[in-house]
Amino acid sequence: PGDLWREIQRAQQLGVLDGARLYTAGSGLAAPDAGPGSPALRPSASGVTGEEEGRRLVGELADRGVAFVKIWVDDRGGTVEKLAPHLYRAIIDEAHRRGLQVIAHVYYHEDAEDLVAAGVDGFAHLVRDREMDDALVAAIAARDIFVMPNLGVSERRRHAAPPAWLQDPLLAATVAPAVLERAAASYAGFAADAPARAAQYAAMERSLLKLHSAGAALVLGSDAGVQDHFPGFAAHRELELLVTAGLSPLDAIAVATSRPALRLRLVDAGRLAPGARADFVVLDANPLDDITAPRRIAVEHVDGVEVNRAALRAALALE
Repeated sequence: PGDLWREIQRAQQLGVLDGARLYTAGSGLAAPDAGPGSPALRPSASGVTGEEEGRRLVGELADRGVAFVKIWVDDRGGTVEKLAPHLYRAIIDEAHRRGLQVIAHVYYHEDAEDLVAAGVDGFAHLVRDREMDDALVAAIAARDIFVMPNLGVSERRRHAAPPAWLQDPLLAATVAPAVLERAAASYAGFAADAPARAAQYAAMERSLLKLHSAGAALVLGSDAGVQDHFPGFAAHRELELLVTAGLSPLDAIAVATSRPALRLRLVDAGRLAPGARADFVVLDANPLDDITAPRRIAVEHVDGVEVNRAALRAALALE
C-alpha cells in the first residue's frame, strides 16, 4: 500500500533489511475499477480514461522509481471495461520514452495480437480464450516479447477434488493447517466447471509449447497472492507444471532464474558466475532428475549470507 515498497527498497539498499530484493510496477494502470482479479482489489490500479492522463500516470510512476509498468487489458468475462487500445498505446509509448518496459495482463487472443502491434514488452499470462495461433506465436518470438505463462492459477480449477500437491511437506511447513483444510474443501465447488477448465488448460499447455518451440522468451510468474495460491510454494508448483507441459527440467530452471533476471535487467542475478550475487540453494536431490527437488532445500544463501531456515520455521509457529 502507498509507498511501503519504496521504504522496503530503501531499507534493502541501506543493508538494514535482507531477503529477496523487491521490484515493483507500483499500482499499475487499467480502465477504472478494472485492475487485479479480485473485485476488492480492482480499484487499486490507477484508472485511465484519456491518453494524456495515461502519459501523466506513467510519468508519476517513473518519478517514483518503478521497475516497469503493468497494465490490465481484460474485461473479466464482461464484468468490467477493458483498457482501450488508444490508451494502452499512449501508455506504452510514454513508458518507452522513459526507458520503462510495459507488461500486460491479458486474457483474449485478439487483445494479445493488438498489444504485440502496439509494442508491449511482456505478457502476464498466456492467452486463455483459445490456443495461440502460429501468427501470434511468431510475432511474439520475432519481437522478443517475454511471456509469463502463470499456469498454476489457471490449472487449479481443472480439479474436481483436492490435488496431491496440497499434501506436499514444504506446503505443510509454511501454511497453517486450517488454511490448507479450507483450500482442500474449496475444490468441491469446482466440480461443475472442471471439464471446461481442463480443456482451457490443455490449450494453454499447447500455446506454451508453441512459444517454447519458436524460441520465445518465457519467464516464471507465480501469480502468488491469489487465494490458495501460496507465496513461495506457487513458484515451485509452477516449475512442476512447466515440466509437465513439456519443457525439460533444465529449461524450466532457466525460466525461473536467468531469464527473469535478464528481463528485469539485473546483471548480477539469476546465475552462478564470478561477480554475481551469491543467491543460491543447495538441494538434497537433483532437479534434472525430478523438478520437485527444488522443494527439498538443504542450504540457502541470499547475497552470500546463509539463511537460518530453522529460525524461520520456528518464527512461523504454525498451529
